[in-house]
Formats: sequence, C-alpha cells, structure tokens
Amino acid sequence: RSKTLPLEKDRNLEMRASPELVRALDHKNLWHRQTAVRLLGERSDEATVAPLVESLAKPKTHPALEALWALNQMGKLDHATLMSAFQHPAPMVRAWAIRFAGDARSLTSEAFEAMRELATNEPDAEVRSQILSTARRIPVAQALPLVRAISVRADDLNDPFIPLMAWFTMESHCAKDSRAVMEMFANSRELWTAPF
Repeated sequence: RSKTLPLEKDRNLEMRASPELVRALDHKNLWHRQTAVRLLGERSDEATVAPLVESLAKPKTHPALEALWALNQMGKLDHATLMSAFQHPAPMVRAWAIRFAGDARSLTSEAFEAMRELATNEPDAEVRSQILSTARRIPVAQALPLVRAISVRADDLNDPFIPLMAWFTMESHCAKDSRAVMEMFANSRELWTAPF
C-alpha cells in the first residue's frame, strides 16, 4: 500500500456473517477478496448460493471471479451456472469456467459445444490457452476438435506459448490414441493449409 493510503483495519473476516463475506468479494483489496472466498468455501452456507450466483452475473471481473471460485469451493457450481460463466464478459471468468469444466476430465455435450465455439471465436489469448490446457485433460474425441479449432486460427502465429501448447496437447493424446491424432491431420486440409 502507498504511504498516503490509510491503514486497513478491518482484517478479521472470520467474525463476519456470510452475507458480509459475499459483499467482500468486491473489495478493492485482493487479500480481502481471497480470504472471503476461502471462508465462504469453508462455511458452505446454502444461504449464500443465490447471492454468489448474482455476483457471478455482474459484468466486472471482481466480484464475478471470486463468486465463481467460492461456488466451486462450496461444491455448489451447478452446470447451468458454469455454462453461463462461459459467456461472461470478463476473460478471466471464462478461463476459470473452462478450467472448472475440465476438472471432471470429460465435458458434457453442452460444455463441449460451448468450448468449441470459444475455441473458434474467443478473442482473449489467455482463454484460448486455458482451452488448450483443459484439452490435455479430457478424452481425445473432445480434445482434438478444440486443438484443431485453435490451430486453424491466424491469431496466435506470433504468440510465444499457444502454438507450443497446441502441439503439446496433440502430443499428449498421441500416447493414448495416435490413430485419432493422425486422422485429424489426414482428414483436415484446412489444418495443413493454416498459417499456424
């Protein structure tokens, strides 16, 4: 903190009621936001689920990102809420929604289609990176279309990470199903002619 800013004296968040912790997700101080997420996760108070879903619907990154984390820690991040987070205006919320969807090690058909749409049209490089990271953790039949969708885009030609991540993701699936990887290349003229 700057010497000109007043000292933050409100530090004992454990004494706060759960609704106050939900409001703290929008605090300007990172420690307050992260501590509130942790405490909400530990308490797993059912009464906070609806306010957290409301916070997740707000267009700003904070408190939406922290609400997503809290719902996940509480085990209350349902499929419909996760799918709505895929369309959030803040890239970090979209990226974390993708990460949480991949934690199941397989995507629902709705999550797969939403992720494939993002792989095709997502403007943010960090979100595309998370799609590739998640693609390493899911079955080859879901992973390769995501890798292909990102690989045929010209957006990432000069990115220092995404082309290599795409390669590593394809390579990781070679050990499990090399035939599917080879078929992806054999059946995709667009992939061979893409500048990527």
